[in-house]
Amino acid sequence: ETEQEFNRQYPDENDDEDAEDDDVESLHSFNTKHRGYHCSRPNCHVCQRIRQPAPVSKRKQRGRRVEDDEETVLRAAYSPGVAGSGAGGAGGPSPSDQPLDLQVYLTAKNYQGEDLGAFPFVHLGRPDMKAIFREMRHDALYFGETRVAVCACAPKRIVDLVQNGCIKYSDSEVQFDFHQEIFD
Repeated sequence: ETEQEFNRQYPDENDDEDAEDDDVESLHSFNTKHRGYHCSRPNCHVCQRIRQPAPVSKRKQRGRRVEDDEETVLRAAYSPGVAGSGAGGAGGPSPSDQPLDLQVYLTAKNYQGEDLGAFPFVHLGRPDMKAIFREMRHDALYFGETRVAVCACAPKRIVDLVQNGCIKYSDSEVQFDFHQEIFD
């Protein structure tokens, strides 16, 4: 399905996302490419807002144990440009055996992003909801899936945008199942 066909089928008229621009912009919210995915297989794309987390190196300095060396595991799972590695490797959509496709959006206004910037799944700014749902739909059809689990952990306004997107972009070919966790 091409971008033009998708845009024709799902025009932007009265888009809920636009109505919330002022509120969401104040959060320095999302960027591109967060996704939700695969119910019948153990894949799940998580859209999450993080308030300036402590980088792995600082957690180690404070004496906290990092289970299974999270940094190494995440870097291996999301090697940019490797076919089938995480979000959009060179081989196209993630394969069905990928256990998790994580897309994290940092929205803190003062976030520097030094340690987390190396992870290809970490983004700053506002998402293009239409492009995200178009990509999820494409991936679902590519893998023969009809249901996509979309998980959002964010403030209520952002969760509402994701929920409205799930309703708006669900149809007879692909159903977006919405799951949420709200925080302030």
